[in-house]
This record gives sequence, structure tokens and C-alpha cells, in this order.
Amino acid sequence: MTQVTKRLFKSYDNQSLSTKRRLAFFLVIMEPLRYLKSRLSYSNFINSSADTIFKIEEKIGFSKIKLPDPLLKNVVDSTKKIKETRSTALNDKPYLRALSDISDYAIDSPEMTLATNPGVLRSVQEYLGHAPFLYDITALYSPSSSISNNSERSPYSGSQLFHRDGDDLRICKIWVLCSNVTMENGPTTLIDANESERIAQSIGYRQETKLSFEKELALNIQVNSLKYAIGEVGTTYATDTARLLHYGSRTFEENDRLVLMLHYVSFYSCYFRRFARRGKRKTLHPSVTSDSTNSIQKIALRGYFY
Repeated sequence: MTQVTKRLFKSYDNQSLSTKRRLAFFLVIMEPLRYLKSRLSYSNFINSSADTIFKIEEKIGFSKIKLPDPLLKNVVDSTKKIKETRSTALNDKPYLRALSDISDYAIDSPEMTLATNPGVLRSVQEYLGHAPFLYDITALYSPSSSISNNSERSPYSGSQLFHRDGDDLRICKIWVLCSNVTMENGPTTLIDANESERIAQSIGYRQETKLSFEKELALNIQVNSLKYAIGEVGTTYATDTARLLHYGSRTFEENDRLVLMLHYVSFYSCYFRRFARRGKRKTLHPSVTSDSTNSIQKIALRGYFY
């Protein structure tokens, strides 16, 4: 793939969301077979016997959800163990440490079992409009900071600032809280979808752009449009970080946060397209192969198999 093509796709990913929607048909033209397979897989999910177990409200793009309890407890315990045993992060964000990715999870692990649960997948696909691609499973740790809760909250950077993700037209990220999370623990904080779009249009926002703290204050964001992923251990949320302006990891002194994130994307995602795929291709755990998965898991993990 030429550098020119890569630059064109990078430019597409960073356009405003409304512009990306208008141009998205080019992706269908470039990969019609993969698109049709995605739609066919979507039909298979619709016709499956799995029940929808949660719903993401269209106008909000954020929902507090309930997942199967036995699986959830095992996932929380496993994520806590990862935090205790992993001292090196997979990324370079000091305020948000990725302690694992999808390659760490065996086919029979509680995390992979939850992520490919038919009811979860059907719920995600009804929001995305396509059979979801499971892109990643990640344990994320936000350490406590040196900021007191009465200080000027300005020394933030990167994903600690309001932004929208540019890797898809719609995304579903499921957050399982593996520690108690209050406002002091730097929760994922989002502006509902309608208000996010209004703000984006008013400032000519382009996807992935980080809004400075000063810009954030100037927006005069309505309090009732803000959503917070807070709660006790085991509380779970589903969010669309492509449509919702959001930030996280604004922790205070002696307040950290541990979550597990399940990351689902659609046909339009930059991670699985054949042309100018973005980022380093992730790999699966050796136990997760086309032969070791059932028919539903194959659909969810098809981005890695084909």
C-alpha cells in the first residue's frame, strides 16, 4: 500500500463524524465481499436464539448494563490478579496503563467467554448495525495522581482530555469496573451523543482531536448531558466512544481505578479493513483458533481469522 493511500485513509479517519458517514460508501465499494459477509453475519445473529441482554439508547450512546453474574465475578477476580502480577504496561500512557490485550486470553478464559457470549454479541450488533468484530480485551489501570481534589484541574493530556475516537463510525466499549469507582477515581466521563454532536458541529470538531482543558471550560457543558462510569466492583457500562465526547483517568491523590474493557467495532473500523489498516495487527492467544471456536465466536473473531 502506497504512502499516499495511507495518508488518504488517515485523513478520512480524522474527518468530522458527519463527513465520514457521507464518505463511508467508498469503503463498501472497495471491499464489497467483506461488507456482504458482515451483513450476512448480522442476519445470522438476528436469527439466532440468543436474547438481547442490554440496549444502548440511540440518543445517549451510553448505558449502565447488567451482564451474567457468574462470568462477571470471575472476570473481576482475573483482572485483579493481572494487576497484581503485571508490573510493565503495554502502552506508554503513565495515567492509563494497559496491562493486557486480547492475546492474553485463552479460549476458555472468563474474559473471552464473556466477550463472545451470544447475548452480549447480539446486544452489541443491534447497536452497531453489523455483526460486531471483537477487537480487544484490555485490563486498564489508572494510578493515583499527585493532584488534590481541590486543585486547579489542568495538568491533563491525551485521553484525559475530551475527544471522540476516530477508528469507526460507531464503537461499543463495555467497561467492567474491577475496583470501586467514584468521581475521585477518574471515571470514564462522557457527553451524551446528541449533545456531543451539537458541540462537534458548533466548533468544527474533527475525530480524535483532543480539546484543551481551557476549551472544555469554554464549552459550558450542560451538567445533565454528562455521564459517568461510576459504581461498585462489578458495575458495567456500554459506551460509544466514536459518537460521544469523553475522557478518563483524571485520578486524584490516593485514588486509582481498575477496569476491564471489551472493545467491539463494525465493518467500517480502520482496524480490520484490507486497505491501509491502522495500527499494529494484534494477535490472539495460541488457544484461540478457527478450529477451537464455535460458530458464534468465529463471527466475532473473524477479523483475526480471515
